[in-house]
Amino acid sequence: MALLVGYSTNSLTDDETQDLVKNLWPREFRHLEQDPSDYANCLFWQAVPCTDGELSEWLQIVPNPLTGDRSRPFSVTHVPDVEDGEEDDTQLYELAVKFGGFLEHFNIGTLGNWDGTEHGAVKAVQTIVLSGGGYQKEWAATQRALNRLMNVVAKMAKPEQEVTSAVASNGTDNIFMQRRVFVKASTESAYNVPADVAHRAPELRVVGKTWHLDDRMEFGQVSRGGALKRATSFVFRPGHFVEVTAYVEIVKNKAGRIRVQLRPDRVVLVSTEGQMKGRMQSSKVVKLVRRRRPTLDAEIEARPSPAARAADTQDGADEEDENLMVE
Repeated sequence: MALLVGYSTNSLTDDETQDLVKNLWPREFRHLEQDPSDYANCLFWQAVPCTDGELSEWLQIVPNPLTGDRSRPFSVTHVPDVEDGEEDDTQLYELAVKFGGFLEHFNIGTLGNWDGTEHGAVKAVQTIVLSGGGYQKEWAATQRALNRLMNVVAKMAKPEQEVTSAVASNGTDNIFMQRRVFVKASTESAYNVPADVAHRAPELRVVGKTWHLDDRMEFGQVSRGGALKRATSFVFRPGHFVEVTAYVEIVKNKAGRIRVQLRPDRVVLVSTEGQMKGRMQSSKVVKLVRRRRPTLDAEIEARPSPAARAADTQDGADEEDENLMVE
C-alpha cells in the first residue's frame, strides 16, 4: 500500500508548444534559478502532462489519511517514477502545481475574511485572484493547462458527475484560488495563538475548542540578484507578478457532490514592475502640462477688494486653479 508522505511541486506544460508554460512569459517573469529551464530537463514528477490520456495515467486519487475532515476525503497525487530506480513506488506525493500571474485581488492575511465568531470560522477563507495583465498568449496557455488538469481530476474522482471548473472567477478570465483559515480541532489541547494575530487572542481562544488555524501559507520574494528570501503578506500589492504553488483540492459537500479547486500554499513575489510596464506600452501617450503653483503672496495681491467682489455678478469667479492638466 502506498504511503502519502508529502507533496511535490510540478510545472504546467503547454499543449501547443510542448514546453513549460512559464517559458512563454517574458524572461523576468519565468522562474526561479533552481527550477528546470525547459521540459526536456524535467524529471518525471516535475512537469504536468499536457494531454487527457497522459494525465489519466499520471494522476492518482487516493483516500486522504492526513485529515478526518469528511469534506476533504481525497488527495490528488501522481504516480511515482520507478523506471530509473530513484523513486520508491510505495510513497506518494500530493500534487502541487506552480504557475504565475498578476495579483488582481487577494486576502491572504492569517485570518482571511474571518468575522471573529465561531459560526464564521467554518466560512473563513483566504483568497487569491490572478489575471494575465494583458499577456494573452501566456495567460491562455496557463488557463488551458489548469482547466485540463482539474477536469481530468474531476472525472477520475466522480465520473458520473459533470463538474464545472473552479478556475474562472465571476465569469472573467481570472484565476481564482481559496483556502480555509480554520480546520476542525482534532484534540482539546490548549491552543497557542500565533504572534502575528495575538491581538485577536480572546476571539481565537473562544473558538479554539472547536477550530484551530490551518497550516500557514508561506510567502517569499525574489531579490534583484535572483535570490529567494522569506517575506510576509504585507509585501504584495495589486499588479505584482507572483508565482503561486497550489494544491489541486477535491471538496465534497453534504449531498455528495464534488468540486475541484486550487488551494494556494506558497506565494512568491517575482516582479513589481511587469504589469505597469505592459500597460504603459499598450496605452495611448498623453501629454501632461504642469502649471507652476502661485505663491501665497501672489494670491493675496491678486485677490480683488470687497467692493470689486460685490460688483462682480458672475458666479464662480473665484474658481480654484488646477495643478495638473491633460491636453
